[in-house]
Amino acid sequence: MIRSESFIFFFVLFYACFCSYSLSQDRTLEIINLYACKYSVDPRLASNLAYAESSMDPYSVGSRGERGLFQITPDTWAWLSFKVFGKKVPFYMAYDPETNIEMATWYLRWISDSLGEKYSQAAVLCAYNMGLGRLRQRDFKVPFSHKNNIYDHYFKELKENNTIRILASQSNT
Repeated sequence: MIRSESFIFFFVLFYACFCSYSLSQDRTLEIINLYACKYSVDPRLASNLAYAESSMDPYSVGSRGERGLFQITPDTWAWLSFKVFGKKVPFYMAYDPETNIEMATWYLRWISDSLGEKYSQAAVLCAYNMGLGRLRQRDFKVPFSHKNNIYDHYFKELKENNTIRILASQSNT
């Protein structure tokens, strides 16, 4: 007997692959703009993050099981689904561009609010990538090797012991 979640996952995957269901990049950017405005997130930040995470591929799967445009992990997805929708949203829905975008932009807003105005968009991106708790454990110092090209636009590098300090006063936001 096939579990219903597995069946639905394969149905969505089949539909996407064989029925030519896909969003154009322009439509994807429109949806990103919609939710970026809804959650007061810079749409350039969100769209650049989606591009860096998945090359704007809603069916992208990462090496640790991350899924969708914003490469959300299963644990983060479970937490976000309760925060954003008040209920568990099955992880196969991470392939749905609109659901993935809404969760990711809500999460970017939550990270920004958690960090406060003192920190730059670079800190938000690092927290998105590393996890806010891990970033705090490192006293907001990020090894250069962990840095992704997406961060280059959002902050000025301050070289201190081969790390980047990501306070807003030291960034180009």
